[in-house]
Amino acid sequence: FLAILLLAVLQQSRFLAIGGVNPNLVVAGLAVFVFFAPSFPSYMFAAAVGALVMKSVPALEYSSAAILILALFFWTMRLTAPWRFSIPMFVATAAGSALFYAMVDYHFLLNHPYLFAYELAYNLIFAAVLYLIGAYSYGEER
Repeated sequence: FLAILLLAVLQQSRFLAIGGVNPNLVVAGLAVFVFFAPSFPSYMFAAAVGALVMKSVPALEYSSAAILILALFFWTMRLTAPWRFSIPMFVATAAGSALFYAMVDYHFLLNHPYLFAYELAYNLIFAAVLYLIGAYSYGEER
């Protein structure tokens, strides 16, 4: 929960933006931490916190709903993924990044595929770092 909160604050602050591209740290974080989450309620609570911190208006936004939908998607991947360790994390991060923009702003995917590719690479790098932190902190995946 605290990790997702920190990632959401970092994302909103644009502190890690490089070349005008800000990584989607909440999507990457949720895609990684789903494999370390102790339970579904605690994971969804963390997703809700991430969605709330990313809000810019006092109403339900598409991006907030997309974060919660992706959290459900990631949990389903956790339950059904035939692989262990890093493969599902990379698949979840890549699919989650694409699905997020497909739900929130599909024009971005169509009009700026090179920017999306740049952001996707950035998200995958952050996901790998977060996975290593999680593996070191929690040991084996749950």
